[in-house]
Amino acid sequence: MNFFELVFRLGIIIAVFSFIWGVVRLVLRLLRGGSVQSVIEEYFLKSTKYIFLANVVVLTDIEKTSNELMMSELIMTGLILFMYFVSKFQKSQEQSQFALAFPKEMNPFSTTYNQTGEIIAIALGIGSFAFFTLNPQYASYGLSLWFYNGVVSLENTFIIGFIFKVIGFFFLVSIVQKIINSFFVLISGRPLFNVSTSFRHRRQNDDDDKNDKFDDYEELK
Repeated sequence: MNFFELVFRLGIIIAVFSFIWGVVRLVLRLLRGGSVQSVIEEYFLKSTKYIFLANVVVLTDIEKTSNELMMSELIMTGLILFMYFVSKFQKSQEQSQFALAFPKEMNPFSTTYNQTGEIIAIALGIGSFAFFTLNPQYASYGLSLWFYNGVVSLENTFIIGFIFKVIGFFFLVSIVQKIINSFFVLISGRPLFNVSTSFRHRRQNDDDDKNDKFDDYEELK
């Protein structure tokens, strides 16, 4: 399997798994009665999600290769999975910064962001991928097989499966863009594609405007 096929396939798996995990989170939220989650609960669930996602990815590799894992593909898969986790980390950072612009009672974003929690969740996800890769005999058990079978079933559904394939294509484009940007940063110090959010630009412009302005009562010398 070449690089583009691998990224596309991984994008579909992540999209389907995220959909299933979203349903699980919704059920848990309903069981809790909609009460606000603590930081510990939020990152316990995020760490659990990353662990099961890594587990499902390894199960997919095992099924695809008939129990013979190709080291080159596994290394690429691990790197792409790591890039996905880091992109989620960056998105959480941006949402946390954006939330500062809203009053606490009107904040539409989660306020449970914690940098240490994000790093721990990523480490557990990558660590799980490495563990199940080196010990594939432990990758198959009740919950992991339930998630895996759910991913395969939804992927093979005609209409829903097509939607997830579209998401997988955009995931491929995003990963290729990140790789190209990283390459250009190494050789020129600047990314080829500007992927900064409009909020970041707006906030930077606001900061520049504030720096350019002076207080009405400031004495000019």
